[in-house]
Amino acid sequence: MSTTLLEQLNRLTEAHAWESVVNLTREIRAMDGPAVDRATASYLLGIAHWHLGRDPWDYTLAVRYLRQAAKVQDQSLGARVLRNLGSMLVTIGRFAEGRQILQVWITEFGPENPGYIADAQYSIGYAYRYEGRPVQAALWYRQALAGFTAAGNTEWIHNSSCALVQALAKGGRLTQARELLDSIPIGGSHEAYRLKAATELLAAEGNTDAAMATGELAAEHLLELEDQDSWELAELHALLARLQFQAGHMLDRDMHADLAMDCLRASKRHDLLRMVCLLLDHEREEVV
Repeated sequence: MSTTLLEQLNRLTEAHAWESVVNLTREIRAMDGPAVDRATASYLLGIAHWHLGRDPWDYTLAVRYLRQAAKVQDQSLGARVLRNLGSMLVTIGRFAEGRQILQVWITEFGPENPGYIADAQYSIGYAYRYEGRPVQAALWYRQALAGFTAAGNTEWIHNSSCALVQALAKGGRLTQARELLDSIPIGGSHEAYRLKAATELLAAEGNTDAAMATGELAAEHLLELEDQDSWELAELHALLARLQFQAGHMLDRDMHADLAMDCLRASKRHDLLRMVCLLLDHEREEVV
């Protein structure tokens, strides 16, 4: 890849001019140049489609192009490709595949990229949590929390603590979850996740009324976030739907079930949407 093209591509990427990145990287991929140049173009093309995120096809293309880039044996590029590919797969709900790739990345590239290890560990915990494996999730969240603590990353210390509370609550370790929740400061950028964690714990403790009230507040805070996590919000509404059903409030139950579906439809993340559909269909069967 010529120096001029590389500089142009870097400028476009830094400016988040993703449509222009798509056009230029496709030109580079069509050139008869070194394999690593075409692989780099494939990697950036995938990143551009991911950030465009206009529909499910953009996410599909992002994963496809990163897979192509991963085929080229280049140490520096391989580290970036695997880490981003694993994170993408986890984000779109392909949890097992994503966490396996991230575990490979930690083994092969983690020692040379220590600043990203805690991020990868957090994503693996996230994947295990949404696979319904809270014990494994808690193990990875603890490692991520230790990494963020060592780095002094206050925001992610709080975020990973909130996630760990939810994993502990779902795993039945309520005393540990309560102690950790009580240690998380109230307010700040993590407040939405603290409230969601509190909702999960209160529900696990059998305090349905308090869980419903806290959950409604958590939903309001999650909606206010600039970078919303649709699966977090959908999971919260699915939990509120179950709590409303337990309380005998069928209209409120249906409202939260619909909201869980809507927030995932809006995100175009169909793998996650199918998971919620299966969950709600199972609950309806139980009601019948």
